[in-house]
Amino acid sequence: MGNGRTEPGVALIYGRPLDEERVLNAMLGVDWLEDGPGWRAPAYFGSVAVTWSCGLGTACYVETIVSVDDRATRVWAGEFGAGLTRTTKLGVSFDLAVYAGLTRSAPDWTPVFRLVWPL
Repeated sequence: MGNGRTEPGVALIYGRPLDEERVLNAMLGVDWLEDGPGWRAPAYFGSVAVTWSCGLGTACYVETIVSVDDRATRVWAGEFGAGLTRTTKLGVSFDLAVYAGLTRSAPDWTPVFRLVWPL
């Protein structure tokens, strides 16, 4: 984001209920990131999250993320986070989370605000 270029990607998403209250979601994907004029390098990622209702139309979740960037000599980064998400009647979702780095190559802390607008 912010480099002025379109960088394509694809993700495989899996979800299933664990019980009456919790849902497991998993994702594997790859993005092709700009790596100099005319070159792209793959960046692989995966995540596993567990979500449950915390009342008043809000869901809570914990998530583990792993990423590998071929531009960084295949150094992998791991993060663990927790967050809250709320979806409005119009289908717009707001998501607020914080992630902590688990490896030296991951950022120490990553605050996140997501706005998901359905098409």
